Amino acid sequence: MRQQHIYYISGILAGALLLYFSRKYVLNRYDLSVFDSPDKLGSGKGMNKRFLTMLKDAERYAGFTFVYNSAFRTAAHNRSVGGVVNSAHTTGMAVDIKVNSIKQRDLVVQAAKKAGFKRIGIATTFVHIDNDLSKPLYAVWGYPKGTKAPYNPFLENRRAA
Repeated sequence: MRQQHIYYISGILAGALLLYFSRKYVLNRYDLSVFDSPDKLGSGKGMNKRFLTMLKDAERYAGFTFVYNSAFRTAAHNRSVGGVVNSAHTTGMAVDIKVNSIKQRDLVVQAAKKAGFKRIGIATTFVHIDNDLSKPLYAVWGYPKGTKAPYNPFLENRRAA
């Protein structure tokens, strides 16, 4: 019985190490320049590593590689695009994902939810996802600013709108 516990614990540790190193490998292979603020080359390195892991999971769930309209932003660039003062983009915990159709938009939203994102902005041509835990969780909004989201992905199978 004791030997079974040792094998069980060894298996769990081996699995955890494999997951850790495989995710680390994925993040090291991530081209962080796709997250650069337009006014500062190399700023994509400021993306939060946990956020990137979740983002990679969301891409896997969606089944395609995301294209980003906006990711990391310097404070100056954030001001120039009308971003909020405490934007999650400035801390490397937000991206705006380009979508080409309502179907693709809804696929991205569901993938983001499945990956564990708790803050989602839904527009016609992009989806904003962030994981800024200092802000209200399970938050959903629409664009332009102040617009109600077309639906709330955090409410099971119910659409408001």
